[in-house]
Amino acid sequence: MEERPDGILLRPVESAPPRLSWTATAREMAKAQEDWSDWESTASDGLEYAPWETKAQKHVAEPKSRYRARTKRAPNKK
Repeated sequence: MEERPDGILLRPVESAPPRLSWTATAREMAKAQEDWSDWESTASDGLEYAPWETKAQKHVAEPKSRYRARTKRAPNKK
């Protein structure tokens, strides 16, 4: 998939450019020297105070069944 000014171009998988490794991706990002200073304003959004660790839920989404599940028994070998 390639985004162009006139729309999105879908190409077959075999004609896609090769993917970069993580190392090559990091190298290309460093070479681009993009300005990310606009994102610094999000540093004071209070995200560090969000409760990330939650207590485990003590129930499941489905109600408890009225019957007991039975385990499968191996057939008797004679």
